[in-house]
Amino acid sequence: WKPSLLMPLTDSNTLLGSYRFLKALTAPRGSIRVVGISPEKSSPLGEQLAPIVKAFENDGIFAHHAVLRSENLKRGAQVSMDVFRSTFFRPNILFLVVHPSIVEKDIQAMYNKAIENGMGMVLFAPHPLAGLGREQTINIWLREQGPSWEIGLRLRNLDLSLLLAYQIAQNWKGSIQLSTVVSNEDQREAAEGYLRQLARLGRMPRQTSIITEVGQLDSFLEKSSYADLQIFGLADRVSLEFINKAVEKTQSSCIFVHDSGHESALV
Repeated sequence: WKPSLLMPLTDSNTLLGSYRFLKALTAPRGSIRVVGISPEKSSPLGEQLAPIVKAFENDGIFAHHAVLRSENLKRGAQVSMDVFRSTFFRPNILFLVVHPSIVEKDIQAMYNKAIENGMGMVLFAPHPLAGLGREQTINIWLREQGPSWEIGLRLRNLDLSLLLAYQIAQNWKGSIQLSTVVSNEDQREAAEGYLRQLARLGRMPRQTSIITEVGQLDSFLEKSSYADLQIFGLADRVSLEFINKAVEKTQSSCIFVHDSGHESALV
C-alpha cells in the first residue's frame, strides 16, 4: 500500500502550510497530485504552486500540480476525482484541509464523491497555535467495538487510520497510542485485549501504548494525554461541529479518516 493523495485547493498557502504534514504522510514512496481550483481564466495559482511542488520533488516525493477552472472548491474537487478515476495510477485518498471558509455541505458532497470513486478521505484540521507540536506522538481514537470485540480481516473504518498512523510515525520517528472509551467497566478488559491484539496484528511499533477509559467520548477528549496528532474515524455524515470540538478539546491538530474499503492494515 502506498498513499497517493489528491489535494484540491484554492490557495497556495493551503499547500505551503500543510507541507511538513504532507511530507510525513507520503515519504518515501507516496505521491501528491495538487489541483488548484480557480474561477478565473488566467490565474496566478499555477505559478504559486510550482515552487512548492518542486520542493516535494526535491525531497524525493512524486508530486504534480495542475490548475482547473471551476466556480468553487466543491465542484472542482468533484471534476478532479472524475478525471483521475480513469488514470492508471489514480489517487487513493482525497485530502482536504479544514479552514474557516469551508462549509459542511460542501465537505459532505466531496466526501460522497470520494466514496463513489472508491477513494478514502482525510480531513486535516490543524490546531491554529499548536500546529503539529513536536511531531512525535500520534493518538488513534477507536470507536467501541463491543460486545464481541473481535478482529477480522476488514476493520470497521480503521484500516486507513492504522496505515496512516504507522506511515507518519515512521517519518516522525515517533510513537503511537491506541485509545478507546467504553460505556461500562465490564467492557474494559475486552477492549484492552482488542487493542493489544490490534497493535500486534497491525505490526504497530513496539512502544505502542494502550489507553481505555469508561464513559463518553466527549468527556475524555480534553482529559486525554497530549498527542501531536489525533486521528478519528470519519462518520458517514460529516460534522464540522465535532471536528472543531475535537481540535479545541484535545488542543491538537486532528485528522478525520474514512476508508475506501480497499485498504487492509492486517495483510
